[in-house]
Amino acid sequence: MPMSANSMTFAEQLKAEVARCGLTQPAAAALIGIKPRSLWNWLHAMTVPHRYMQEGSLAQLAALHCKKEHAK
Repeated sequence: MPMSANSMTFAEQLKAEVARCGLTQPAAAALIGIKPRSLWNWLHAMTVPHRYMQEGSLAQLAALHCKKEHAK
């Protein structure tokens, strides 16, 4: 049974959004406006940004219309 977004950690949600569009970590970091090392830290749950930054980052990635979504 898939986990809901509410039961996923920020790192898990972020990984899912980055993977959904097949973004590289440097591309995802640039889109969010952070350094690639910061993204790596977030993806590996080494650091967790402020809640507002979490929401904004996930919203920016979720707003992308990726090829994978339309390839059905």
